[in-house]
Amino acid sequence: MQSHEFIDNEKFGNHAIMFYEKPEDGLAIQYRYLHSGLMKGQHVVYFTSETPEFMKDEMVRFGIDVDLFQKNDTLHIFQISHKADSGVKDALEKLDEVMKIAQRYTKTYVRMTGRIVKDISANNGQRAELAVEQKLHEIMQHFNGSFLCSYHITKTNGDDEIEWMFNTIHAHSHVVYVPESGNGACFDATFMMK
Repeated sequence: MQSHEFIDNEKFGNHAIMFYEKPEDGLAIQYRYLHSGLMKGQHVVYFTSETPEFMKDEMVRFGIDVDLFQKNDTLHIFQISHKADSGVKDALEKLDEVMKIAQRYTKTYVRMTGRIVKDISANNGQRAELAVEQKLHEIMQHFNGSFLCSYHITKTNGDDEIEWMFNTIHAHSHVVYVPESGNGACFDATFMMK
């Protein structure tokens, strides 16, 4: 399945992971995911370490009518504060905060995306992010919405990173891959694990 087709028709309970090579492509897919939900009257929730004002400007540049969707109360941008030494316990507490926010909008379908652990370049960050992904995957199976997680990939840094990627994919329902060419595809994560 093409990545755009999957993003536009996101289903209940999906917990998808997107790997992208070019940051601008990753943002474009995230914003398309949000915009597609907004155009369907769904609530969308974006979690970020950036200020909401910065993210609003970014979304406007992408073509999202932020003022309109915030006025009709379907676009929600929340800033997450991060500790410099964020570990598993802190990350899971942040996930609890995120899900409490998302619960406000579950009377209708809700699409969510964003980053809970800001820096996954170190082992501590990778462990924290994997714990978040595993817990989120359990939650999403009974949640009225979907979550798109995104990761910029470059060269892998050895066996630890490959193992982390494998375990992270395993904690998702679908994998969206967007190579440098921009022609992405979507795969069922359980199929990839066989």
